[in-house]
Amino acid sequence: MSVFRHVLERQVRPTVRHTLYHDTTRRNEHRASPHRSRSLSLARQVRLQAGVAEITCGGNVVFCRLEDGVCLAMHGTARVELNTSRGECVRSIYFNHTNESIILMSTWDKDCLPDLHCRSVPLRYVLRRKPVSGTTLFDGESVNWPGFVEFDEDNRKILTASVPAMTYKLWDLKTYELLYSIGNCDLIQEIKTSPGILLVRWKINTPSSLTLSVLAIDTGHVVLDINLPISRQRLDFVELFDDVLFFKQERHPLVITNVRTGYSHHVPATRHIPAPNFVFLAERKVVLVIGCSGLVRVFTFAGALLSTFTQRTTPSVLYESHAHVSGATELIVSCSRPTATAPSRVCVRDLLHGVVLAESPPLAGTSDATLSFAFDRTSGDVYSGDAGGLLRVWSCWQST
Repeated sequence: MSVFRHVLERQVRPTVRHTLYHDTTRRNEHRASPHRSRSLSLARQVRLQAGVAEITCGGNVVFCRLEDGVCLAMHGTARVELNTSRGECVRSIYFNHTNESIILMSTWDKDCLPDLHCRSVPLRYVLRRKPVSGTTLFDGESVNWPGFVEFDEDNRKILTASVPAMTYKLWDLKTYELLYSIGNCDLIQEIKTSPGILLVRWKINTPSSLTLSVLAIDTGHVVLDINLPISRQRLDFVELFDDVLFFKQERHPLVITNVRTGYSHHVPATRHIPAPNFVFLAERKVVLVIGCSGLVRVFTFAGALLSTFTQRTTPSVLYESHAHVSGATELIVSCSRPTATAPSRVCVRDLLHGVVLAESPPLAGTSDATLSFAFDRTSGDVYSGDAGGLLRVWSCWQST
């Protein structure tokens, strides 16, 4: 039986209410006694023609982008190549849950310059098992680096930056219609999305202050201007959730500021923590700070220490390409590096409590590096792909 048969069988499962992710999270929230982690078993595996660089799931279809630029869609026993020609090299993929489509970002051999082309293919066309070009997105925009495309599921928006002028535009994630352009683009240092807003960092900063603007994401209108006093040290990051602003500078502690009241709180334990080791869970209003030794501290958005636990998987593993963080369920799926005393394993962990929910047996005889992960929010299955082209499906599902 193939990996595709496993996907087909999963579609007719009577329920997923007894998966470990639902049960264990409920026990943790009620502070029940420690549980025993479940086994994450290898359900199926298949060898593809190149390394599996990226995996995403949606609509009971598994999409794989390979290192050679080929994109495959797998549904039931079918395998469909989504490239419309041999000259197309797919660079990135994104499954759009708002309109059930797969977005492919590709370059073409025929182009004199490696321009990035974006197109959206509805899931119903994918299931017909014939490659189609779909709908061209961002026509007339050049989103090559340092430009970018950012998909924001929370706000149902797409943020693009076009070169060479770095023109910023907002698009509707469902219809792909242009909503508005952001003015004064030549003065923008950085722009990022957050629930309900856009946070703009301007280039007009002085050595002792940081100038920011908060824009309503639906209209682009400025709702708040912020001027923060800072030191001369390099700025690691700045984030805004609701009325709470987080910013950190190199060799300085995290500063949490209420932008409405002006009240600020410093978190001393974060002074030497690098920026990638901060995980913001906006729905829970907590921030996880992962120390270099694996100690994880959970702080509220007010700066109060909520809990601590030890993370066996080191931060260097958590934030490289072979780890997947699911913000909706607050899970992290990772693959530990093999050592002389401990083999490599696939692990599913509750980020808030540090509890290992499921763990695979040792991955014996696997010399190829794990490149990609995907977590299926519907079934709870985990997909992993390695540099040798091996795609695995890990499952903890049990029948009721």
